[in-house]
Amino acid sequence: MSTATTALECHLASACNCAYDICVKDGSFHVQQPYYDGVQWSGAPQAFSAANEKDPVKRKINGCLVGASVDGLVVAFRGTLPPGYNIASWEDWWQDIVDSKPIAPPHRPDRPPIPGKVHSGFWEALDSLWPSILPAIQEGLAKSPKPELYVTGHSKGGPLATLAAARLYFEYGISATGVTTFASPHPGDVAFIGGFPDSIPVVRYENYLDIVPFLPPTAQFFELLKEIEKTPLGKEFCNYLPSICKVVDEADSWNYAALGTLRYVESSGTVVGESSPFANPYFRLAEIADHLLAFERIAAAHCIACKAKGCAGGYLGAACAGSGLCDGPIDPDPCPET
Repeated sequence: MSTATTALECHLASACNCAYDICVKDGSFHVQQPYYDGVQWSGAPQAFSAANEKDPVKRKINGCLVGASVDGLVVAFRGTLPPGYNIASWEDWWQDIVDSKPIAPPHRPDRPPIPGKVHSGFWEALDSLWPSILPAIQEGLAKSPKPELYVTGHSKGGPLATLAAARLYFEYGISATGVTTFASPHPGDVAFIGGFPDSIPVVRYENYLDIVPFLPPTAQFFELLKEIEKTPLGKEFCNYLPSICKVVDEADSWNYAALGTLRYVESSGTVVGESSPFANPYFRLAEIADHLLAFERIAAAHCIACKAKGCAGGYLGAACAGSGLCDGPIDPDPCPET
């Protein structure tokens, strides 16, 4: 049975696209249509960016937009585009996103701690932005004619959105109206997921053939990967990408898990819920296993932009179905270096 999408989710998916228009080279923000108008901003959003501490080039890889829209205050985190179609880039990407033990996040001594453990890399990325975006969120809520606060993100931006909502709630008593993620890796372990505030609804979109929502691996993913390793295709994959298979053997006790109500985008573009057999994680992982070396298809499945060469368009097509958002011309990427 298909699941209905909402105009709000289309606006938030558009905001995720806008977050990619914060250029990593210098942190400048550029308007790209049709995504900018797709958000229905009430005014120009504020753009924030920061570099990872360990990055010698100091690219402003972490980015966030904060701005008022017709829906309320929107906080949209920039993600990480999938790697190129070569072995080295996939290994680097895997080590950045997947090979990361969960940590207990620091907390204010006068406030309750955030439950469980979270992905250390995602927490560090959020922390790099926090001194800038927290005042902007507080000020934006104070000025906004609508009290609603929506937090969103695609790819790496998904867990940043989730962690930001948790941090706002536990450290500052600010409760987001909702969190919507697209292609989100897992933000934390089962204790974090279990302790996330029930009062904050979370919706997560995941697309056909997109491997990122299974990362860092859950117990189910570990089971399947260990079986795949025994097959001829699995052995070939591990010969190409040994660091990935090495993590599989080391990280099965990390207990990462997904958060939120699933909206799964089938290959046809139909959106279904968790009860659909097509959304079953074993079925989906088996489909991905059949395409393990089809890097271009897996990368295209992860893209959130309008359908085009190198982008399957599943996420935006599902969230904005019937809106006509992608029917007109699309501006060129203002930040081609990303």
